[in-house]
Amino acid sequence: MSLLPCSGTSTPSGTQVVAGTTVQRRRIFHPIRGLCMIPPTQTMQFKQLLSDDDAVSPVIGVILMVAITVILAAVIATFVLGLGEQVSSTAPQASFSFEYNGNDNVLTVTHDGGDTIKAGSLYFRGQLNSDDVGSTISTDDTWSDLANNYGSNSKVTSTASSTQGGESAVVGGDYAKFPTDSDSQIRIIFQGTNSDSSATLASWEGPDA
Repeated sequence: MSLLPCSGTSTPSGTQVVAGTTVQRRRIFHPIRGLCMIPPTQTMQFKQLLSDDDAVSPVIGVILMVAITVILAAVIATFVLGLGEQVSSTAPQASFSFEYNGNDNVLTVTHDGGDTIKAGSLYFRGQLNSDDVGSTISTDDTWSDLANNYGSNSKVTSTASSTQGGESAVVGGDYAKFPTDSDSQIRIIFQGTNSDSSATLASWEGPDA
């Protein structure tokens, strides 16, 4: 509430012009003669609203919580997508074909093209069934094991025509051959040296699987 001198120029609308400012004329008794009581303006009320921290603080808190949630979601999404891209980028790109001879129950896997892959990094895994004693490969055998761990009289064999980092490597045209029953399910898995990540490059299911 402001106190201004009551003297001034009156206007017909019941207002009084005091020091160039139009104010409401109110006949309110005040012990200090010559002064009029002037009600506060809307501008003063608006300033008081802006200076009230009780309503502003909760709004700022909500905004900060939403911002932190959005940032955390973006970071987690970036990490997950980046991890997936990293696994995809380390896995070689190669195609394999499967040819099954039902008369001899022998499966031939051929590297048709793509990246050169170390023979020791290609694993045969899955459900490997065979009644051929001495020629049944293990679910943890590698392409290299098929060439080195079975005798010359075995039906198990593989080729690796190239080298990579001083190790035998599989290129287009190389193949692996081994006995397996028609109800087998086989996957060719790439697993790099000293790496926990792996990728399935090809898979095959027998006609009776």
